[in-house]
Amino acid sequence: MNTFTRLAILLGAAILAKTIAPLAHAEPQARLAVSPERYTIDFDERGGRTQSLMIKNLSDEPLTVKLSVANWDLDEQNRVKEIPPAEDSLDQWLVVNPLQVTIPPDSPQTIRWAILPRKQPVPGEYRALIYVEEVLPERAPQANASLRFNMRMGIPIYAHFGEEVVDTVALARTNNDDDSAVSIALQNKGNSHARLQGRYGIWPSAEFPGREKALAALRNTRKGRNEKEQAFTDVAMHDVVLLPDNIRYVTVNPDLPRSGEYTVQFDANFGDEQLQDTVIVRQPD
Repeated sequence: MNTFTRLAILLGAAILAKTIAPLAHAEPQARLAVSPERYTIDFDERGGRTQSLMIKNLSDEPLTVKLSVANWDLDEQNRVKEIPPAEDSLDQWLVVNPLQVTIPPDSPQTIRWAILPRKQPVPGEYRALIYVEEVLPERAPQANASLRFNMRMGIPIYAHFGEEVVDTVALARTNNDDDSAVSIALQNKGNSHARLQGRYGIWPSAEFPGREKALAALRNTRKGRNEKEQAFTDVAMHDVVLLPDNIRYVTVNPDLPRSGEYTVQFDANFGDEQLQDTVIVRQPD
């Protein structure tokens, strides 16, 4: 599966906004895909090298798209929210070319963009979104009413100036009265974003093999090396991004098949911190 096809399938998982005309049970088909899905780059006083964004028209007709930029932050639910621009926000320093283009059917188009600082940057991370939005053609007066939707995707940019400081803390523990869920406390004391990524396994506590063997089993499963039937449930964690100088608590609700005591073994990374905590959870009767 190539990059464009994979991105088309995973559009809903990326930072993505859609405007869709209401129609019951209708599933609009993606007509465009972008690559990469995000940027993590360094820049200097002059801005650094020019970057490329590839847009592919997946449809069988010409597709017009326009591009724009925005300043952004994350809310408590890890969702992107636009915030007003500032004199030193990255969206004010981005130059994108072209800002509108018509792409032939089943064809790619390269967009160039670059950072041109308007003042001396201070060390730290700068963020912006490049929006790629479909421009719908005007409907002919005699055309029948039908579903029309335009797709708008936001590609996040994490741009770092100066020395990068990575300083993260991650801790997992039970978080409610009946011990059926896990709370992961995340703290980012550095000056660049940190990403929580990894997996966890769930064992009936009576069958838990110990931390080291559990970690080995999780990694072997990830690499496709477990030949025997798994004695545990292997779960991929949802990515969580924490911006600099932030604290967040992430709740994990393990899917426990029946009442009893279970052991959850984490194998994840958060910045420079390994999250390998072992936590006991219980499914009430």
